[in-house]
Amino acid sequence: MILIPHLFFSAVIAAKIPFLPLAVILIVIGHYLLDMIPHTEYSISNIKKGNWKKTTPDFGRVAADLAIGTFLVLFIGEFTPTPHYILFIGAFIGILPDILTVLGIIFPKNKLLKTHYKFHKRLHFLEEKKISHFERVATQVLTVMISFAILTS
Repeated sequence: MILIPHLFFSAVIAAKIPFLPLAVILIVIGHYLLDMIPHTEYSISNIKKGNWKKTTPDFGRVAADLAIGTFLVLFIGEFTPTPHYILFIGAFIGILPDILTVLGIIFPKNKLLKTHYKFHKRLHFLEEKKISHFERVATQVLTVMISFAILTS
């Protein structure tokens, strides 16, 4: 899943659950649950192959995704009295599993990162199913829409 739904969903949880330790647990579980539904994501084949000269467009897409997600987290701040730093803590925790996954690819000898990578990859069991690109994008848009509905309820 791209970062925007994870960031938005996680910031909404941080806004709605005032007890931060519980919010953190729900955000982490939520990340993995979101990854279980059909979705589209970036190709990381250049990173896996170590083709660092070809990764600039990949990192550019991630940077744009992160920038839009950051803007949306600030947008959430307009609908809640929750301090922005709490929203950003939630958002960061929401993408932390993906950060650990990329680090697991970059540092394949690290046992902890490798274990997380295998676990995270296993959750993407619908990745190989024949589901249209439109439907995969739609699930991510729907995630943001449902999160916004929860935020404003």
